[in-house]
Amino acid sequence: SKGGYADQTVVNADNNFPTTVNTKDGQRWEFVGWDETTKKIDGADVTFVGKWKYVGYHFSFIKLDDHEKGLKDVEFSLYAWKGIGIPSNKELVTTESITAGKWQQLETQVSQADGRVDLFVSAAAGTYFQLVETKTPNSYLKPSGQWRFTLAETGLIKDNQLIGIAGDDGRLPPEFKELTTGEYAGYLSLKNETRQPT
Repeated sequence: SKGGYADQTVVNADNNFPTTVNTKDGQRWEFVGWDETTKKIDGADVTFVGKWKYVGYHFSFIKLDDHEKGLKDVEFSLYAWKGIGIPSNKELVTTESITAGKWQQLETQVSQADGRVDLFVSAAAGTYFQLVETKTPNSYLKPSGQWRFTLAETGLIKDNQLIGIAGDDGRLPPEFKELTTGEYAGYLSLKNETRQPT
């Protein structure tokens, strides 16, 4: 694209650019390489074709308190299924199932002051993912259930849905819902329940 090269000149592919790129919708791509590193101009323009690999994307959601405000300091851990076959709806992430090699922890993030949680979902990590709320402020209930999702062919969460998996007590976790107003309209949100006084 620089121009000014004479005919029969050998030109090199440009490597002066970021090799990892995050797109506006949160997808992450890594540069694999050019089809050729050098080409000779022979009476016409030359084109270098770059190859990129889809790595994954940032899945962000908003954690809310019971007043629909962002809830800070809620910890979430993301796991990928490494067990045999398809995990059943009773397959929770527990110390035992992790030790048995059924679930692999990918990362842990804490909600920010506005309640936002950013998790990187790797396309190569696994077919089934499970989200676990691991720490909750004292005045709120920590769900016993967990959330499961898979990736569509686009590499994004299939149908933009996280399915609730009941905990050992039979209770489903709170449902993810899409925000329709405010700064984070279009984001999924997750509301916490206040702990009842005893």
